[in-house]
Amino acid sequence: MKNYITKPTPDLLDENGPPLFSKDPVNILIVDDLDEKILVYKTMLEELGQNLIFARSGEEALKLVLKEEFAVILLDVNMPGMNGFETASLIRQRKKSSHTPIIFLTAFNDEIRMAQGYASGAVDYLPTPVVPEILRAKVRVFIELSQMRRQAASQATERALRAAAEESGRRSEFLITVSKALARVQDQNDLLCLLARLPIPFLADRTVAWLNTSDDDNKIELKLAWSNSNGSIESHCIGSSLHQSTELKKLMFNSIENETTTILSGFSLSAVLKELKSSMESFPVNEDDQLAAIAVPISIGGKVKGAVILVRQEEYSNADISISNELISRAGVAFENAGLVEKIKDADKRKDEFLATLAHELRNPLAPIHNALNIMNMTRDPELCRQLQDTIERQVKHMIHLVDDLMDVSRINQGKIELRKERVTLKSVIDHAIETASPLLQQRSQSFIADLPQEDIWLDADAARISQIFSNLLNNASKYTDPGGNVEITVRIEEAFTIIEVKDNGIGIPPDKLSDIFGMFAQVDSSLERSHGGLGIGLTLVKSLVEMHGGEISAYSDGPQKGSVFSVRLPIIIKQQERDIQITSDIKEVSGQSLRILVVDDNEASAKTLGWMVELSGHEAKLAHDGPSAIEIARTFKPDIVLLDIGLPGMSGYEVCKAMRIEPLLEKSIFIAQTGWGQPEHRQRSQEAGFHHHLVKPIDMNILKKLLSDIST
Repeated sequence: MKNYITKPTPDLLDENGPPLFSKDPVNILIVDDLDEKILVYKTMLEELGQNLIFARSGEEALKLVLKEEFAVILLDVNMPGMNGFETASLIRQRKKSSHTPIIFLTAFNDEIRMAQGYASGAVDYLPTPVVPEILRAKVRVFIELSQMRRQAASQATERALRAAAEESGRRSEFLITVSKALARVQDQNDLLCLLARLPIPFLADRTVAWLNTSDDDNKIELKLAWSNSNGSIESHCIGSSLHQSTELKKLMFNSIENETTTILSGFSLSAVLKELKSSMESFPVNEDDQLAAIAVPISIGGKVKGAVILVRQEEYSNADISISNELISRAGVAFENAGLVEKIKDADKRKDEFLATLAHELRNPLAPIHNALNIMNMTRDPELCRQLQDTIERQVKHMIHLVDDLMDVSRINQGKIELRKERVTLKSVIDHAIETASPLLQQRSQSFIADLPQEDIWLDADAARISQIFSNLLNNASKYTDPGGNVEITVRIEEAFTIIEVKDNGIGIPPDKLSDIFGMFAQVDSSLERSHGGLGIGLTLVKSLVEMHGGEISAYSDGPQKGSVFSVRLPIIIKQQERDIQITSDIKEVSGQSLRILVVDDNEASAKTLGWMVELSGHEAKLAHDGPSAIEIARTFKPDIVLLDIGLPGMSGYEVCKAMRIEPLLEKSIFIAQTGWGQPEHRQRSQEAGFHHHLVKPIDMNILKKLLSDIST
């Protein structure tokens, strides 16, 4: 077996090497109407030591192109008067500049503009702000090509001049063709197939292209391509089976370590592919061939993820290597874009699934509410009406829970949620979570075991949020476990942490879903038939709350129908002596005087039902549905309390409150904001407007009763 000798790609501008062609400075035209951007490009490119010439409009650029020859033109797209696309088209129409490379520079990078740019004759399309190293590397390619043309032009015969010019044009056309081809493909596997074929026959007779499709270095996708004697191009996909090829591994790791194009000396293609005999039948290989080859790494997102080996009979020149680097560089960008497109498609698919699930989940409680209201209109049976009221209350609470979860996720994503930490026992919060989940467990006739330690385990935590974590996990376990199944919660101590595990023997989690289970809108089974699956945001919320408490959460399953285990790891604090914690769960009526209460809400149904709640609590209520009428009624009604909606038409609740507060007859009135917004910034704004209290819709009857009782006494 022959050994591979690798050496770095020669630097075409290395002063220590013999001159390969003229190094006289070439002209580079930079066209932009903004002086500050011209200064930036000057700073980026002046180290190349070339003649930088500037134009501030398309018209000025055309005049310069008539007078001077340019190695490359950097052209802004958006300019007053003649834009970049129009300027490029006119440059292409002139025989002298028809093959001058044009690179568009623009802040707009959509596919339509890119296609328009390439149609105008551009060889590249760079989004701004431009990375200096990338811009210099791309410009350097055309400097080298221009210097090659100069060298050819200095030759004695017209034939040599024409041949060099034609070669330069061919290379420019090749880059244009490559850019267009890569821009049309958005699938990574299709891109790898295309990349194996693109260099043939311009840069290679045969290619080996591989890409690492995962974090495992052994899992690579391999494509072979070759040119037949009749000029047609064939290709072959090896898939991931080549991970056993030690010869390819040598090349692969060599390319990764160098992160640069390497010349492979003494290269034998048969040595690389000898372990793939079944795949070599139609691939032209001669074991005695001493082939010229270069390995060009594929960099995606700043990390080398693959390489392309170009193989042919003749040696690779410096210009060939430059063009190869440019080709693979553009391919790397295409691979990165394809990955982003795939993520966008996946996110869009999840969004659509979520919206469909949300609509389904909201219709579920609306159906019994609607049915209950129809039945209540048909009967006066007190016992049946009481049962219907209970049904409506349960369904409304379910809808509130859905909306609260959505709001919680939104606030966490925006960093607006705040924990109200205190010293709490783990048992108390788990007991509350069990109480919350018990109705569902009983409804599904599931066996439930709680293995909790006798001694107190103390946490520095937000009790409501910790309880929310475990009630969500228990509800999930119940939802995804068939009726009659088993659900269990266990607690143990490991050093300064407590480990709480929620286990079930339900549908389990497929291995490919474990890594995504905590992602937004993720569901093991997203079909609408499993409507109890929820919105797919519960585990996202749980993970965020666990991490906000300094903990970790993980999921484990042996696979479908083998149950699941969710493990939460939380830090504990030093044990304390048991303290008396008094929790009042029922709000008791406080006897006091009857109050005059003005209810202001543009939603008539909301105002009317809130008025009934006020009157049933022993107080007098009047209703208003906009700001001006509320102010007018208040002057004669002289309310003790104003329950004021914020989102009123025309005159907002903030403005109404400020207007009422300056009325002498209302100086002792208490103003209570009622709104769907409950974030800290909204509470702060209502306080600044003059409100004494802030209640979030739908208003909890117990909280309202307690507040009215406190005011009345």
